[in-house]
Amino acid sequence: MMRMITLLSAMILSSTVLANIDDPTRPMSEVEIRAWLDQSAGKESERPGLRLQSILLSDSRQLAIINGQRVAVGDQIENARVQAIEPGRVRLERDGETILLELNSSYRTDN
Repeated sequence: MMRMITLLSAMILSSTVLANIDDPTRPMSEVEIRAWLDQSAGKESERPGLRLQSILLSDSRQLAIINGQRVAVGDQIENARVQAIEPGRVRLERDGETILLELNSSYRTDN
């Protein structure tokens, strides 16, 4: 009988402890995503500008995530128009100036 009580107590305590552990496969919440993006940007987030975060290319569409916003060819972001979405980079135009955004780097201009 004492063994059964000990076993039952151990099961209850372990379930309480396990309930407080985060599931690593759980999708991140919007708040967690924003916090993660701000931390990963480091000093880059302190300066204004365009940051390419992701590119999705398929036969039917081309999308990019710039500064947390989903854009397609022809869309505008930060007064710049998306001209092309290519593997690893996005080409924009602002005030006649071409801006190339590449994954994992800051933007540069081509004159």
